[in-house]
Order: sequence, then C-alpha cells, then structure tokens
Amino acid sequence: MIKLDGTMVKEPEYREGVSASGFEWESVDLYIEEGGVEKPSVFKCGGFGKIAKQVRDMNLMPGSVLSLILRVDSRQGSGVHEGKWFMSLGIESMDFVGMNNSADGVVEEQVFSENSGNVNSQAEVMFDNTDVIDGDLPF
Repeated sequence: MIKLDGTMVKEPEYREGVSASGFEWESVDLYIEEGGVEKPSVFKCGGFGKIAKQVRDMNLMPGSVLSLILRVDSRQGSGVHEGKWFMSLGIESMDFVGMNNSADGVVEEQVFSENSGNVNSQAEVMFDNTDVIDGDLPF
C-alpha cells in the first residue's frame, strides 16, 4: 500500500458492464497529479464498486485535492503480450481534502451565502465535504 496526495487533473472516467456470469459492475479511473514535489507526475488510479459510487457521490471534478491509499497490483500478460508484466494502482480508500483553484492554492472549506430577501439579513453557512451525506447538502 502507498499513499498519494494530489490534485485531479481531468474528469473521472467511468466504465460499466455485465460480466459473463451476469454480474453488473462499475469502475472509475482518476488522474491524479502528485503534490509536494518539484516535478510532479500524473498517476492513473482505478477503483471498482464502492469506490466508483463514492467518486460519484462526492461529485469530484478537476481541481479536487485528494488523499488516496493505493494498492499496487501487477499481472502477467497473455497472448501477444505473453512475457510482459502490467502494473495498476487500485484505490483502497480516499479522502477529499479541498479544491485547488490554482490562484489561492487549496481551499479546504467553502462559504455559501444565502440572501433571505432582506438586504440587511444575510446568512452564511460553512460546510466541508464531511457534511454531505448521500449527495445532499446540509441545508
């Protein structure tokens, strides 16, 4: 297991299908640019089932800063790829850290204002991603 902290650089890529035995599946690939290094690399990380659902529920988009725990897998190729080995980074778990807007860096929480109709009355609601449950906002 390895830890990767970084920023999503493109939209999540979803795939779905039905296995030969009739089992429906869904997967997602995330492209994460590692943070905290002089020359960052972009890593393609994938997850199935609950990870794909979690990415959908979190509504992740480019600029999302994540902390990932990854499983490094390898497998031997077959057919024309016989004798070659292929590596993959599987997502075990992930946490949303904030949004990277490139100008100010990482913004860990967002401030939302609602005008109640009265010019002098404005309510501010502070929340972070942990307040979002099943895709619903806390207000």
